[in-house]
Order: sequence, then structure tokens, then C-alpha cells
Amino acid sequence: MLYKLNSILYCMTEYDIVCIIHDDKKRIVRVRLAGSNKDFTINDILRLIREKHRFFTYRDGRRIPVFRGRHPITHTPLLTANLNDQSENNLDFLPHCK
Repeated sequence: MLYKLNSILYCMTEYDIVCIIHDDKKRIVRVRLAGSNKDFTINDILRLIREKHRFFTYRDGRRIPVFRGRHPITHTPLLTANLNDQSENNLDFLPHCK
């Protein structure tokens, strides 16, 4: 299946999140995918996960899955690499996008 996001055509597949961008409150609001120079909002990635695309990232040299989670207090949807840690900045171990 093909999917169009921000005028880029993607097939339903796996993507690697390689870096993050914070807002002025230090919350992760955008990410960048391997091989792309475009930044994607957290909502973009959450929507793609709902549509069965799969996302991964690297930590300590290991490729790990990224899941859709919810903040335990506000119930705001977020990205997480650890389903036991629902903090807003669960991917803070990634470098900041340049």
C-alpha cells in the first residue's frame, strides 16, 4: 500500500527515527527519519503507526521498536521506545536534528 505524506510517497514499511526536535518547553515535537531531510510531527508518525507502518530507532547499538503510547496524566498520544515509560520525552536519548 502506498501512502502520501507532505507530498512524499511512501509504501507501508519500516522507518528509522534518527533524531528529535524539541519545542521551547523541551517536549519532543518533531522527528527525522533515516534518509530524509524532512521533519515529521509526532502526529504524523502516530498517524502512520495507526496505518500499520512500523518505526524503529537505535539505542546502545540495538534497533528497537517505537510504539504509540499515552501520557499517564494528560493521556496525550506520544511516541515511546519503552511501553513502561510514558514520559513525553521517552526518545530523548536520540540526538537533536541539525
